[in-house]
Amino acid sequence: MNAKHVQEKVGSLFSNHDHHFLNRYIFGHDWESDFFSVTKTGYCYEVEVKISKSDFQADFIKFKHKLFEGRNEKEVIKEAKYRYSKRWKKQVRRSPEKKIDPANAKMPNRFYFACPEGVIDVSEVPEYAGLIYVNEHTATVIKNAPVLHKRKFDIKSLLFSKYQWGYINATEDLAKANKKIESLEKKFDVMCRGLEEKYKLKEGSVTSMAAFKKLLKS
Repeated sequence: MNAKHVQEKVGSLFSNHDHHFLNRYIFGHDWESDFFSVTKTGYCYEVEVKISKSDFQADFIKFKHKLFEGRNEKEVIKEAKYRYSKRWKKQVRRSPEKKIDPANAKMPNRFYFACPEGVIDVSEVPEYAGLIYVNEHTATVIKNAPVLHKRKFDIKSLLFSKYQWGYINATEDLAKANKKIESLEKKFDVMCRGLEEKYKLKEGSVTSMAAFKKLLKS
């Protein structure tokens, strides 16, 4: 059984919800939801799909679990993130430490784990989460997820913001790629003119390495 099958059966389980989204970053660039749905009354459900026990155990390094667990606290600390820099040959900070107010943080109203039958034992599921078992035919709620909060988000605005930022990021990436292409084209042009000068060829005759080799043979 694979993750796609689990997602499909969870979708059937929540078929009465208005909107379904798969593998989307609804609440942030570092928060991917395997399955996300919105009820007719505007409440959000997130389902984390797990195919193995090790995958389930590894999930708890994610900040969202700390946020769920501390949802009734005044603040939750989101630790700084670091990455290794080849240039500086050391760990450099990618993002600073942040103090998050759970009362204002964006998170689902209910959170579930979904897995093939028996992969996760109900006793292993934290109090803030629910559990769904999936077999070849159906998905069954084994443990109901509690309500994490009763706030409702403007989903259309939230999704528009995500797609807007996705468009902006894609535009910036495209601009960088075009700039790199322009730089390579200039370097290639300099190389071609150099070959023409070295081999006393007609100016503008070398437009590619194939053209250059053909000129040398003629």
